Amino acid sequence: MEDRRVELAARSTLSRACERIQVSDVVSQTRLTRRVLEVRFKSSLGITPHELITKKRIANAERLLRETNFSIEEIAHRYGFEYREYLNRLFKKLKGLPPGTYRRTHRANTR
Repeated sequence: MEDRRVELAARSTLSRACERIQVSDVVSQTRLTRRVLEVRFKSSLGITPHELITKKRIANAERLLRETNFSIEEIAHRYGFEYREYLNRLFKKLKGLPPGTYRRTHRANTR
């Protein structure tokens, strides 16, 4: 990646995405303004810092849905979603179906 600041911020963001990190935390690491960071992220990665955090959280939630019996509420809490409904909405937006349906479908396909 050509933009070293974005690369470092992205790596840090991915490693901390499930620790309730917010874009303001990423901004403070880089000493850039939020707007400049977002533009540079979008230019380098094609997504904003917020989208990177959300995608990582959803990917982790997806893994737990496949591999555990944790409730959707517990998964939401583990990955920084204050409300189960917010996880449901984002999961459906990014994956095309709600978490419960994803879990049932995946388990049906692995039997």
